[in-house]
Formats: sequence, structure tokens, C-alpha cells
Amino acid sequence: MSWRDARAPSARTQRRPPLLRIALAGAALLASLGPLPAAAVEFVVMEYQGRRVMLIRDEPKSEKFPRGGMIQRGDAQRFVQELQRAGPIEEVLFHSGGGSEPDGLELGRLIRKAGLNTRIPAGAMCASACADAFLGGVARRVEKGGRYGIHMPTIAGNAQTVQKIAAIMEKARSQGSLEAAQRLIFEIEQLSAQAASRWALYVMAMGASVRIVDSGAKFLASEMNWLSHAQLVDLNVVNVDN
Repeated sequence: MSWRDARAPSARTQRRPPLLRIALAGAALLASLGPLPAAAVEFVVMEYQGRRVMLIRDEPKSEKFPRGGMIQRGDAQRFVQELQRAGPIEEVLFHSGGGSEPDGLELGRLIRKAGLNTRIPAGAMCASACADAFLGGVARRVEKGGRYGIHMPTIAGNAQTVQKIAAIMEKARSQGSLEAAQRLIFEIEQLSAQAASRWALYVMAMGASVRIVDSGAKFLASEMNWLSHAQLVDLNVVNVDN
């Protein structure tokens, strides 16, 4: 069965210092976004190339979920539950644009703990948090036509972190001081450095080259660095080339 055919189970203001104006612009952007409906990923158990596998893919776009699905907080725990229900499987397939950084890392750790292999099938993509989860595979394969994408470490997908920064923005707005805006910048710098360190430690633990962090840092989170096959092999993202 093709992974595409698999079916999931039924489920005007006074002048302020420049740094402060930047902070307020960010706060306005957060407020304008508002809450958006979102779905999580699907877990589909299927037969693929003669093996019993689990496909992890984004929930398709729909009227209810116009942005479609993504890896969400709690999906790592859902994976454990789905794995228990599924019984023995040999491999985890991916087709996802990413999502929650903590859950992407935890998915990878759980996959490694279970001794499972990972694969990106032809025509599928695995990017951002999904790219992290993929590294958890003991044997990792990307088929011709499959895409693996990375970008700079980002804290934007962590809801708690975004709420914390929004609170600092609000304080900067109410105080109207340069110091408050600087505090915001310091906070973001620290959180970003922590995210990069967390990614580097994870990559090394999974046996891939830490140079992948440098490759990702060249691209904003709104962009994507789709690695070539040669890069995947060089960085040990792919460790089984067949």
C-alpha cells in the first residue's frame, strides 16, 4: 500500500525608543494572530514494502482545520499509546511539516528507545520538528523524492515560551522604558541559545553530525533548508543508503 492511500482511524502613539517600538510591534503581531484552530498528526498502522509500519503524518487541511495538522504538544505521549495499540511494527514513516519542538525531540527519543527504524518515503517530506523526530531511528532512510528540511532553532512553536515573551512585551508597553525592551531582547537571546544547545545535544545523542545545527542556523524559521542526498549522508542523517 502507498503511504498516500493509508487511512487513519475515524478522529498614533507617543514617540518611544526604537527597541521598545520593536517589542510593541511584536506584541501587536501576537495579538492580531489570535487563537487558530489546529489539529495534530495522525498515526496510521499499515503495510509498506512488505513490512508492518506506522505512518506519522499531518492531519489534512479541512474546513474545520484550515491550516491542517502539525506535531502538537502531547503527540509524543499519543505516540506511546498508539504504539501500544499497534503491536509490533518495524519502522516509522514520516510526512510532516513539523510543529512542537519539544514533542519532535521526545518522539525521536521514544523511537530510539523502542529500537525502531525511520523512513521518509518518496513524495513525502519531513521538516522542522519532524526532522528531529526522524533522527530517532536506529536505521534512517530517505527515499528518492523524499525531502528532509531544517531551519534555525526556534522558540516560536513553544506556547509557554511565547506566553512568557508576550508578558515581557506587555510590561515593556506599560513601562515605556528602554530597559524593559532590553530585557525582552536578553530573554529572547537566552531562550534561543538554549534552544540551539538543546538541538545540538540531541543531534549528537542520536548519532548525527552536530554540523547539522550550523546548516540549519543559516535559514530562518520561516524558511527551510532542504538537504540534498549528499548532505544527508555527509551529516549522517541517513545512515542506511538503500
